[in-house]
Amino acid sequence: MNTATDPIVWRASPERAARTHIRRFAERLEHEWKVALPDYAALHAFSIDHLDAFWRSLWHHARILGDWDEDRVLDRAECKADDRWFPGARLNYAENMLWRRDDADALVFCAEDGARRALSFRELAVQVAQAQAVFRDLGVVAGDRVVGYLPNVPEAVVAMLATTSLGAIWATVSAELSAGAVLDRLGQLEPTIFVTADGTRHAGRVHELSAKAAEVARALPSLRAAFVVGNLSATPPLWAGATDWAAALAARSETEPSFVRVAFHAPGFILFTSGTTGKPKCLTHGVGGPLIQFAKELRLHGDLRAGDRLLRLSATGWMIWNWSTAALAIGATVILYEGSATWPRIDRLFDLVERERVTFFGPSAAVLDIYAKAGLSPMHTHDLSSLRTMFAGGTRVSAANYEYVYRHIKSELYFASPSGGTDLLASFVNNDPGGAVVAGEATVATLGMAVEVLDDDGHPVVCGAGELACASSFPSMPLGFWGDADRQRLLDTYFTRYPGKWFHGDWVERTPRGGYVIHGRSDATLKARGIRIGTAEIYRPLEALPELDECAAVTQDWNGDSRIVLFVKLRAGSSYSSELGETIRTTLRDKASPHHLPAHIVPVPDLPRNGVGKVMELAIRDAIHGRVPRNVAAIANPESLAHFRDLPVLCA
Repeated sequence: MNTATDPIVWRASPERAARTHIRRFAERLEHEWKVALPDYAALHAFSIDHLDAFWRSLWHHARILGDWDEDRVLDRAECKADDRWFPGARLNYAENMLWRRDDADALVFCAEDGARRALSFRELAVQVAQAQAVFRDLGVVAGDRVVGYLPNVPEAVVAMLATTSLGAIWATVSAELSAGAVLDRLGQLEPTIFVTADGTRHAGRVHELSAKAAEVARALPSLRAAFVVGNLSATPPLWAGATDWAAALAARSETEPSFVRVAFHAPGFILFTSGTTGKPKCLTHGVGGPLIQFAKELRLHGDLRAGDRLLRLSATGWMIWNWSTAALAIGATVILYEGSATWPRIDRLFDLVERERVTFFGPSAAVLDIYAKAGLSPMHTHDLSSLRTMFAGGTRVSAANYEYVYRHIKSELYFASPSGGTDLLASFVNNDPGGAVVAGEATVATLGMAVEVLDDDGHPVVCGAGELACASSFPSMPLGFWGDADRQRLLDTYFTRYPGKWFHGDWVERTPRGGYVIHGRSDATLKARGIRIGTAEIYRPLEALPELDECAAVTQDWNGDSRIVLFVKLRAGSSYSSELGETIRTTLRDKASPHHLPAHIVPVPDLPRNGVGKVMELAIRDAIHGRVPRNVAAIANPESLAHFRDLPVLCA
């Protein structure tokens, strides 16, 4: 356990370190390439200095199924965004997930009310074959978009695998979104198939989706079919033109899926990332890049093995859902949880860890905070003997979170807090399962990622804070934004700030020990309770309120986490009241989602803006934290900053 002078809270024993996947992979590299890699630093240096060799060997180590020319790992271009990884390779994502055909659990669905369903690897393959046949009969081919509006149920995984088995593109959004927020995302894709559910449960309440899903389907003219999963009822309500998912699969007799192999860089997934203007951006990811990155992260940094049982909290619209379900490729069991992490009892998830013999557990940092504040000490109340690894993320994992884990959950445990994002479907910083765990830090740069911390002039920061960048190419760079034919938006977003390097938009600190502490977004994108939200998603619904002239939403650091604060400038003749505050909250809840609700709504007489009138959220964020804005010279009305300093309401 750490002290004031020793922040190391855990260290792998020599015996444990020797058994890790990462050590076995290092030994493989030593044998194949005649090098000495005695520790993580040497292994990471090899992964950067010899990119081709590293990723070639990882393909073999991960046992990726596909056809490829081993002499062509990376075709380098003038701009890293145009690099082509494994240019001659052809593979199928679902094929790599479905190599097992035995009766061991592949998926286990657990709901907050105690419901449980399990699918074996054999049963999963059958259901994918049936769904594939349904999609194929509807004309789905490579490049088509199949979209989901689904809770975290097995049918979401089946639909994703059936889609990718055909070489088509999968995109999904989480069940808590409003119909408008769903259409902001899926409406950009011209999807052919829509898969949804009749509803979901959270904290003892039922949330029906049928009416919202019907509204979404009616607004998507490109649809050929819509399917409804019965999550609340075995016979879900159907709108005109919709089909019962279970009935559609039951009508098929197929038992074995086929797999359409596509190019490594063919589009396979679209995920949504929030910007500060306009609708959410649709990030297009390839098939092969995420597959090999997930293999690296799960096997090497997560030390996940065949037969392990993984439970990581995630909604279907988060990249963690893709990351977690990729554990199937390793032969691990994926446990899907639907509902509140703390209902009906605060220790609900530890009941599951004990009952399901979970080996890899992934709560969020926010959930760890709840446990700590409640004084929960599951090491004294539950059998956690199966638990070997924990990951937490979504937002900054504090040193106090680490201390809580080792004092109250399990002392002999590998705990990591990787940080990356939807943009790359991977992490930039992570931990080494064969090394030490340091409270509050990601201890290492992820293998194959040349992570740098840069100052405003682009110079490396050896020790201190700066912008997170990556100087190396990596296989899971996004193909682009959907609809951005010349890929200019991709270049502007990631490669303009520091030419030749990926600019991530995170403010990160390099510690004296060589670790990393992520402090949050360096741009105006909100990140509260681990969820990224574009400010435009808050501003658009509020434009219809006649009392409001302008708004500014920012993230405030609070109690080791973060929360949204909404500043409102009222129109002449309007005044702020509790009724107006409730109207704002109701509008955001109905038109966006509960995640968009601010912790505080604060009326102000003016907002800082630049010379062309754009509200400067970053300056507001600096002001409420007592910092001098880095861009103060660009503020046309700097006197407005006084409205945001030393606000008593933000101290509660």
